[in-house]
Amino acid sequence: MRHCVLFALVSVNFLKVIEVKVLGLVPARGGSKRIRDKNIVPFNGKPIISYSLEAMRKAGIYDEIHVSTDSERIAAVASSLGFCPEFQRTAYAGDDDGVLELGRWVLEEYQRRGKDFDVVGFVMACSPLMGPEDYLNGYKAFIGGNQRPQLAVSEYPAPPQQALLIEEGNIRPEREECFIARSQDLPHCVFDTGAFAFFRADDILSGRATIFEDYRGYAVPREKAVDINVPDDLKYAEVLYHGLSSIAEQK
Repeated sequence: MRHCVLFALVSVNFLKVIEVKVLGLVPARGGSKRIRDKNIVPFNGKPIISYSLEAMRKAGIYDEIHVSTDSERIAAVASSLGFCPEFQRTAYAGDDDGVLELGRWVLEEYQRRGKDFDVVGFVMACSPLMGPEDYLNGYKAFIGGNQRPQLAVSEYPAPPQQALLIEEGNIRPEREECFIARSQDLPHCVFDTGAFAFFRADDILSGRATIFEDYRGYAVPREKAVDINVPDDLKYAEVLYHGLSSIAEQK
């Protein structure tokens, strides 16, 4: 685990070196309903959380990697992978609790233990398609973007303005005026992949991280942008994983 990160940001007239301390935070509560034990479900023969943790380790940008969980089972799996949680979650473990609230609680808990961080890099436990280069390059973009809140985003496979609603087999445009438009004439849209994000710790602690007008997007390849919520998402991610692995082996 690295001790500190130094990035040189170069422009025409100056060289600026920024030193920051980064907490890698992996939210991994228990009690998932649509996929049982989602955060440690087997994926290609290993707990799915292992892919995120190993990629974070290899990225080399995190001073500390913390798996935040309320589950003894998840904590045990994380520990077996070499990422023993320093403490377990005693708050913000419900379906309606957001990651920013969790981030504030974790930062405050670390402060009580005498540890401070400048940046929080959230990484979702179910992000097996992301590699260390995604986290590293995303972090560089975050630093280069004046450390404004940054989400990993990707392109929709089709214009979302042309979505169809389906009811008992019948379909109708959600927005008819957009459905008949040429797709190239519609505004370009991206979606939050739910894979990783970066925030200044001060913004989380102060509540400024909720000001969405400040957010930036970091584009990741569409083939890595799978938000795993239901069993079909898991199957789709496994297909993509094997495909990406096969392509990598051929290079």
